[in-house]
Amino acid sequence: MDFLNNIPIQTTTGFIGLGLLVFGGFMVLAGLDIISIEKISVNQGKRTWIVGLVFAILGLALLFPEFGLSLSWSKQAAEQDGEQSPLGDEQAALPELEFFFDKATHWEETSPGIFTVAGSDDTFAWSKEVFQGDLQLKIDLTSYQPDAEGCIIFFGNGQGYTEGSLLFCINVDGYYLEKNSVYHDGENYLAHTFTPVKMENKVYSLTIIIEGNFASLQVNGEEVFAVVFDQEEINSSGRIGLLKKWYNPEITFSNLELTRP
Repeated sequence: MDFLNNIPIQTTTGFIGLGLLVFGGFMVLAGLDIISIEKISVNQGKRTWIVGLVFAILGLALLFPEFGLSLSWSKQAAEQDGEQSPLGDEQAALPELEFFFDKATHWEETSPGIFTVAGSDDTFAWSKEVFQGDLQLKIDLTSYQPDAEGCIIFFGNGQGYTEGSLLFCINVDGYYLEKNSVYHDGENYLAHTFTPVKMENKVYSLTIIIEGNFASLQVNGEEVFAVVFDQEEINSSGRIGLLKKWYNPEITFSNLELTRP
């Protein structure tokens, strides 16, 4: 009887209607001498097919509410799927990156997606959207000064240095991954690669990957570090930020591309 599970009828009345429709259809066809079954004796003629038509119409009447119920459930299921896909799935499609600034006078969007920042204090640009799940960000950094420094923040609060955030930084000494803040006595370092970096009139293309509890940084196509971090210490969602520290010269962030790894 498994075939009954595949019939889109949910009520007893619906099954009675289906039975009447099938019986009425048989009576109509038999009355019109279109079909005949040797073991079943049915009188042919007008009376038979009219009776069959009556049964068929009654069956359709009982089935009609069932069709409406099935459509309603189908619509409800589709709406629920539509709601769960973007909100419940951490790997759903990502919106385009747009930013707001904590100190707007320090930042200039010289062209769409190209952000140049200067000034004499710490300043942040924050994504308007909150992100979670596995992420991959490609971004270019450049400056007219050799000792420029910039950081990209993941899972920040949109206000400032954030407990549980990850900070990928580049400066004259090399490349760093820190948590929470750049101000500490060494306890916030998760990874570092010491190598001379002179950003003056050069483009450093960074690819940052966060996948589960794994984080890595590639610079100009070469991996400079990869590390496993404690997920209990790091936020599972938050904003993406761009940071220039107070004592660093002007720096430009450009060609941002956020995807899933």
